Amino acid sequence: MEAMVPVDGRLTALRAFDRDLGREAHALRERPEILWQQLHNRLQWEDEAVQELLAARIDRLGAPGARPWLRTLTRFPESESLIRTLAGHTNRVGVCAYSPDGRRIVSASTDGTLRVWDAERGVELAILAGRPVEACAFSPDGRRIVSAGNDNSLKVWDAETGAN
Repeated sequence: MEAMVPVDGRLTALRAFDRDLGREAHALRERPEILWQQLHNRLQWEDEAVQELLAARIDRLGAPGARPWLRTLTRFPESESLIRTLAGHTNRVGVCAYSPDGRRIVSASTDGTLRVWDAERGVELAILAGRPVEACAFSPDGRRIVSAGNDNSLKVWDAETGAN
């Protein structure tokens, strides 16, 4: 039976689901089967409207014979201000920068890549490959990215196409 949650409660619940899906997107890309585990672990402290929407699914997940899953006993130790985690680099990320218009983020890693991200959606837009990168920045007009490598060079990249 579907939970009878008032419209304003559903809106609150949808906002909570949206927020926490953004916070878990990096893990869910690799392990989509843990979606309800992760949502439960984040949303279990939310208000009654969220609890009602989760209840039926959580009951099925906890039924006898169901696949075991991990339940946290404490909240995640992060700021309530966290919006999302951007994941993709395979080594240390040393620096990142917002584009002047705030629509993109560039991150530099010792894995030899710069990654350009959509700041609102958290989607990776481009991977700029080179040598291990120590620093990066957008040009004031946002059309170029400059990177500093551990090979003592600076590279200038087209922020839209990734060409250098």
